[in-house]
Amino acid sequence: MNIIKPQIANHTPHGKLEAGLTVLELLVGLAVVGGLVAIAIPTVKHQQAKAQERKSRSYLQTLTQAQKHHYTLHQAFARSPESLEINDKSKTVKSYDYSIAASNDGRVVTHKARSRRRNLRNQVSVVSLKGSDQIDSLLCEASETNNLLLGNGKLVGDMLFCPEGYRVLR
Repeated sequence: MNIIKPQIANHTPHGKLEAGLTVLELLVGLAVVGGLVAIAIPTVKHQQAKAQERKSRSYLQTLTQAQKHHYTLHQAFARSPESLEINDKSKTVKSYDYSIAASNDGRVVTHKARSRRRNLRNQVSVVSLKGSDQIDSLLCEASETNNLLLGNGKLVGDMLFCPEGYRVLR
């Protein structure tokens, strides 16, 4: 009776085993690696965009605190980021341009962070004087990444509002 043994590896004419991959195994491996890379790249880019947005929000909060301090010292809001005397300018995010807009009566200022890249959301912080000595602030983000509007915040009565097309972050 002959027993058929399964072939585990190829034998050379000298009886040695050959090690290696077939073309099919190599192609399957490359397809798996390619699929993983195709999934990973968009995820990494999304996380990078979120990190830049967080850094910009942090800088807007720094501008807001500096604005409150400036008002306490000068009884008026600053109208440019340079006049806020922020020592640590390394917090600025290079993917954003920053500016300040003030209302006609000087009671509301809007710090604007305009995105230089399409995948980032524009952001603003709104600072206002409520009453005679109370300062209030609001941090806002554009509802969509392709929102090109950088409107100004508004004070209606004693309520502070984000610009149209923006949502409150805190």
